[in-house]
Amino acid sequence: MKKNLLFEFSPIAKCVKFSCFMFILLVGFSYGGYGQNITLNMKNKSLDQVLRAIEAQSSYKVLFNVKQVNAYKNVTIDVKNVKLEEALETCLEGTGLKYILQGKTIVITLADKKASKMDGIEIKGVVRDKSGEVLPGATIMIKNTTAGVTTDVDGVFTIIVPKAGVTLKATFVGYKPKEFIAEDGKEIVVVMEEEVNELNEVVAIGYGTAQKKDLTGSVFHIDEQLLSESAATDIGQIIQGQVPGMYVLTGSDAPGAEVQIQIRGISSIKGNVNPLIVLDGVPMPDNFNIGQLNPRDVKSLDVLTDASAAAIYGSRASAGVIIIASKRGETIGKPRVSYSYNRGFAQLTSSINTLSPEEFKLLLFEAVRNSAMENNYDRIESYPGYMAIMAPGFFGEANTEWMKLLMRTPSKQTHNFSISGGASEARYYLSFGYNENVGMLPNTKDEKYNLSLNVDMRPYKFLRTAISLKGDFGDNDINNQSLMTAASARPDLPAYNEDGSYYIHKYEYNNQTNYLSNPLVELQNENNRKTKNLYGSVSAEASIIRGMNLRAMFSYNYEDEKGRDYKPSTTYNGSASYTGQKGSLIETTTTSQKKELEATLSYAKALKKNMFDVVAGLTYTHRSRESCSIGFNDFPDDKIQTGLWQGANFAYKNGSSSAAVMFSYFLRLNYNYGGKYYFTGSVRRDASSSFARNNRYGTFPAIALAWNIAGENFLKDKSWLTLLKIRASWGLTGMASIGEYGWRAMFRSSEYLDKPAFIPKQIGNDDLKWESTEQYNLALDFGLLKRSRVTGTLGIYLKKSTDVLYPFTPAPSLGITANATVNLASIENKGIEFNMNARVLDGKNLRLELGFNISKNVSKITNLDREFRSSLTTSTLSNTVIQEGKTLGLFYGYKTDGIFQTQEEVDRCEALNADYPYQGVSKYDKTSPGDIKFVDLSGDGRVNFAYQSDEDKTVLGSSVPDFSGGVSLRASWKGFSLSVQGSFSYGNMKSWDGEGKQFNMSWSTPSNLLDIALKRWTPENPTSKYPKMKIENKLSSYFSDFYLHDASYFKIQNLNLNYSVPSKIVEKTGFVKSLDVSFSVNNVYTFTSYPGPNPESFSSNRIAGAAVDNSVYPMTRTFNVGARISF
Repeated sequence: MKKNLLFEFSPIAKCVKFSCFMFILLVGFSYGGYGQNITLNMKNKSLDQVLRAIEAQSSYKVLFNVKQVNAYKNVTIDVKNVKLEEALETCLEGTGLKYILQGKTIVITLADKKASKMDGIEIKGVVRDKSGEVLPGATIMIKNTTAGVTTDVDGVFTIIVPKAGVTLKATFVGYKPKEFIAEDGKEIVVVMEEEVNELNEVVAIGYGTAQKKDLTGSVFHIDEQLLSESAATDIGQIIQGQVPGMYVLTGSDAPGAEVQIQIRGISSIKGNVNPLIVLDGVPMPDNFNIGQLNPRDVKSLDVLTDASAAAIYGSRASAGVIIIASKRGETIGKPRVSYSYNRGFAQLTSSINTLSPEEFKLLLFEAVRNSAMENNYDRIESYPGYMAIMAPGFFGEANTEWMKLLMRTPSKQTHNFSISGGASEARYYLSFGYNENVGMLPNTKDEKYNLSLNVDMRPYKFLRTAISLKGDFGDNDINNQSLMTAASARPDLPAYNEDGSYYIHKYEYNNQTNYLSNPLVELQNENNRKTKNLYGSVSAEASIIRGMNLRAMFSYNYEDEKGRDYKPSTTYNGSASYTGQKGSLIETTTTSQKKELEATLSYAKALKKNMFDVVAGLTYTHRSRESCSIGFNDFPDDKIQTGLWQGANFAYKNGSSSAAVMFSYFLRLNYNYGGKYYFTGSVRRDASSSFARNNRYGTFPAIALAWNIAGENFLKDKSWLTLLKIRASWGLTGMASIGEYGWRAMFRSSEYLDKPAFIPKQIGNDDLKWESTEQYNLALDFGLLKRSRVTGTLGIYLKKSTDVLYPFTPAPSLGITANATVNLASIENKGIEFNMNARVLDGKNLRLELGFNISKNVSKITNLDREFRSSLTTSTLSNTVIQEGKTLGLFYGYKTDGIFQTQEEVDRCEALNADYPYQGVSKYDKTSPGDIKFVDLSGDGRVNFAYQSDEDKTVLGSSVPDFSGGVSLRASWKGFSLSVQGSFSYGNMKSWDGEGKQFNMSWSTPSNLLDIALKRWTPENPTSKYPKMKIENKLSSYFSDFYLHDASYFKIQNLNLNYSVPSKIVEKTGFVKSLDVSFSVNNVYTFTSYPGPNPESFSSNRIAGAAVDNSVYPMTRTFNVGARISF
């Protein structure tokens, strides 16, 4: 590709210079922090005061046991300009205490005791944390004695014990005490776990980590436990309702169906609205499906919701960021092997009842009679619909229960295997996962295979390297037939012929043979999608000087998707409506690649109470995509000879190829003073070849401030208040999802006068520029009670997206049918969020944790080119619109006022306009009792249903909820644990697409109906709220509020009960380390007044969103049993 198709690379030189400048600056800064000397002149002071004075003059943090230090009240020290080590030795002389330097921390601990000089055996070991890092200064004591030692700088200890088998106890600041047995002749590895404290939790912030209590941006953490305890296999379903401001819709329950995730509303109409997924430090492509990851491989998940946290990712972060960290090797010593298995069976969440053959025939005759009367037929025998259904062979005499024939018991099973281990120099984690989801309809099945390998090495003390390899493989069978296929199948027709072959119904009408397809035959359609996603990265991080690290990483993503859609010759479409075609096939191949090279330089430093860290980096990204689709008809048979090359007649072809690059550089500074005052500033500059030369650069700055009021002296003695922090931030993020050539003029092949030609496909726009999203955030974080047993956040935000990318259609008079992408609209989202977590019970055997969050988001779209829009490429309005100055997700149609119950009521309305019927297009359209009563909004005495007439249409409501949120519960008692997650949405409306079809029948191809049709209006049931049955009922086809419903819901989505078999039992086997058994339920129950299949259904159409329920797959509830064993 030519240079001018990408962008000039002069910024690289600038960035190199900038990086060199930052490097020199940071080195110089660090140089000033070393070689500091201590000067003290203190008489008869407590050892606590002396140590604090040393801490104030150095860049080190001093940690000690208060009981050990408080014993020394009269310490005198007089030193001048001495090294830190000498000052420490002087003040600790004669105290029986010693110091250990580790990083930027001084640990004061007991000097080694030789177990009171008792004779015994020597026990050696090492103390580490779960990640394998050594813990210097940890105390090892013989239980119930004062004899003990501390670990050295390498975490190693040696202790004399009276005999083997005694109990030793390890303690370390911030970690849970750990008891273990002294074993003679064996080096012991003690692995300690961090003490539970919500505020000390480490979260990912993009190119770094931070403790929760030190955050300046909105970051919400989901830990490994939630991901591992659920039997759900889609991460999106697991985290639904667990993060304030993050709205997750599960949509369809079909195997392999994706969820939709929105963070703080929708900020784009054309661009990507899904959050950026960052996996192990690597930003994933825009179309990345979070559901393809194996939840059992995930260590933690952090959601960045505001711009100050996400702006470091620049143009990819306007919809928020989800940072996922995979599990890595943690076991030190012997390898740890784990295997888990889950088996589940599902059932429908609600029954689906259809008409019997007698009811079906009754309602069809009733519809024919009603329509004949409205069309002024004196004799029903003369009505074409009556003649059609009375044709010989039209009705069958069977009683087929299609729901039972077409549906089966769905099942799920998962297998997960992992092995991890290593030593301090090298650690590894290897896993394999298999998930099978068999759907309720035949030929619906999803299989996933997940492979993961993470290797961490430390060949030298100053160098760390890491390799990550992942592979996700999918095999998905998607049968295009649906819930409505089973529900609409005629019950009077048989499924099979007497010889066992499939029955195809045919009948004669108007001298023509008519056919009705058999649903069982249609389910033979083959629609398969195979995916192969490979991710790999290699990184190296070098410690240049203390606190400064240089890191380089290369990552590669490869995605391949192959689709095969074969329709056999026996099906309706495969036979071209039974005209003799011998099957049809379309095969599609899509391949995409992303290569990224990244380098970062980070530096962290503590100067007395001043703590800061800086990170600067460069990123180069190249992405490409190719797709090809081709189709053939007429094959030798439907079983074996169905290869693409075996089709006799060419039918279809399409394809595309594209590539783009982006170059970025960024800088971030975090600073805090004394754990009370915080500042974060960042800036990123992206350059993308997707824009014309003059608009290729986008700059995305952010700034955040925080004040921990609980750290002030006037609140320090309030032990019940552990955190009270105010945060304020501002940031700018962008959006560049316009396609690789969004600014260029593009052409496609065509014909002109029977000769090859090219016509415009896309109109070029050199002025096209980045979407930008500006966000303001104000929040209050709080922590209450000892060890922060209650934590939470209350926040408000304002999010403004400008220069929103928008497909613009030129006037038809120009003779150009192509669109141009322009910067046109603006979208504003504002909202409030609240979340709280509480450890209600925190005992040794009994624990109870509760969580709750709630959010409200209000959106508004402005700067449209017209008041209403249903499509970005046409002015015609449909049943969902966006409106200037209003929220997204608006319903647009006719208002109704119930049902016409009497003829007098009809006559009053018909008298309002002498020239037109009250509701209809022509004078032949008649209204009668039992019809829906529409409201005349224009006041002209009629409801105008004419094409493209909007005079009687209005906005009917919104599909956007007033509030949404979630709840969680986690309880444990001894070996039992129970966890429950729920989500809710309130105030949103939804249209059930299938409901309006239940009162409208066809005499040529009638379908069965749901039993709701039995509640129709009849002369004997004149007060029904549902309309009467009619043939081709036009009134039911007009979109109105008649079929709009409140879709508020509260859903218990996951329930898991787990039992851990006591270790003293499983360890008797000699090789089993742990054993857990579990029972769980997914999609437990949904409390809602919504009558349709799924209150969470959504559309890929950005304007329609979650407005219309077109559910084609039944919702199910899954019961799972499982076991997990470790060796």
